[in-house]
Amino acid sequence: MSLSRWRFSTLSVSILLLCLLLIAGCGSSESKNTHAGVTPTPPPQPTPTVVSGPGQKTLDAMSQKLNTAKTIHGLFQLVSSSQAFNGTVKTELWKTAPAKSRSEVKQSTIQQLSAGSVAVNDGQQIWQYDPAKKIVYTGKISHAANTPDQQTKGIAGSGGGQSQSLLNVIQSIFDNSTGTLRSASVPVDGHTTLDIHVVPRASDESGTGSNFNYTGEVYVDNKTQLPVKVDLDINSLGKIAVTIPQLDINPSIDEKLYTFTAPAGTKTRPLEEASGNQNTGTLTLTQAQKQAGYHLLSIPGDQSDYTLQGVTALGTPGLQTYTLNYMKGNAAFTIAEGKPLANLPARGTQTSLRGTNGTTNTINGMTVLSWTEKSVGYRVTGKIPADQAMQIAQLLN
Repeated sequence: MSLSRWRFSTLSVSILLLCLLLIAGCGSSESKNTHAGVTPTPPPQPTPTVVSGPGQKTLDAMSQKLNTAKTIHGLFQLVSSSQAFNGTVKTELWKTAPAKSRSEVKQSTIQQLSAGSVAVNDGQQIWQYDPAKKIVYTGKISHAANTPDQQTKGIAGSGGGQSQSLLNVIQSIFDNSTGTLRSASVPVDGHTTLDIHVVPRASDESGTGSNFNYTGEVYVDNKTQLPVKVDLDINSLGKIAVTIPQLDINPSIDEKLYTFTAPAGTKTRPLEEASGNQNTGTLTLTQAQKQAGYHLLSIPGDQSDYTLQGVTALGTPGLQTYTLNYMKGNAAFTIAEGKPLANLPARGTQTSLRGTNGTTNTINGMTVLSWTEKSVGYRVTGKIPADQAMQIAQLLN
C-alpha cells in the first residue's frame, strides 16, 4: 500500500472501529492448508500489466490529487448492510498536513458509536471525547508516532497499520485498483459523474493470492474529478457504500479546530485507558510481544548498528498492528506488522524474500517493502534504499 508525503496522523475512534470491522471480514478467508499450519508455496509472479484507459487515468489522477493535498475538509456517510454491522454513520473530517486532524461523528445508528464523539490531533497531543461516557481521553504524541510510516495520506486515517481506518481502505482502493470506465454521465446526488468499475489490481490483474477481494463502483464528479460515492461488495463482509456529499481539497482551515476544551462535567483520563484506543503509546518489545499473543519479528540484538526506539500499537485487542521504530545512524525507519496487514493489495515491483513474494514501491522518496508471512502482514518503510529495506527484512527473526 503506497504512502504519500508526510501523511496525516490519527483519526477518530469511530472511524477506526468501523475499519476494524472491515478488516475482520476482509482477512477471514484463509486456505485449509494455512489453518493446518502448512504455508502454501506462492505461485510464480507474472510481469505486472500496465493498465491504461480513461477509467484508470481518472482513478490515478484522483488518487494523486488526494495523496498530495495539504489540507482536506469532507463530509462522509457510511451505510452498511454487512455481516459485521448494519447502520449509518455520518462524519465530518478536517486535516492539515503533516499531522493535524479533527473528526466529529454527526449522526450514528451504530450502538458502539455515539453521535457527538470527537477526536482532535494538534500534532503534539490527542483528545478523544466519548459523550456516552462523558470522558475525554488525552495524551501526548510520542516522537515515534510521527515517523513517516505512522502518518497518513489523502482522505485516509490512522497510519502505522495504514489499513486501520475505513477511509484508509477507501484510499487503498483508489490507489490499488484496476479501473474501467462504464459510463461518462451518471447522475449521483445532483452531480454528473464518471462511473468507474474497480477490482483489485494484482500482478496478474486477477487478485489471485489476496484475501482482500472486492468489486464495486467509484463515482467521480466530472467537473472536480473528486469522488462522490463509492459502492463496494467486499468478500467475507458484504456491501458498503460511502457517500461524500462534500470534499474540499486545500481549503483554508482555522487552526482553532485543532484545539479542544473538555465540556463541563466530563472526566479527563489518560489516552491509554480509551476503550479501543487507536494508539496505546510507546511499548517495549517485551510488552508488545506479550500483548500481541504471537511472535513479533524484530532485528536481533547483536545487530548493534540498529537501535529500537520503541513499539507503538494501533487498534483494538485482537486486531492490533505493531510498529517497531528503528534508527540506524541518522536514518529512521519503521517495521509495521500485524494480522490486519496481511494480503493487502499493493502496487509496485514484485520481489522474492523470506520464502515468499513481496512488493517494493517508492513514492516521494519513501521506500515501502511489504509482504505477508504466516498470515501476518509486514511493511518496512523509510527514506532508505530498496536494497537496504530488503536487508532489514532478511535480518528479522
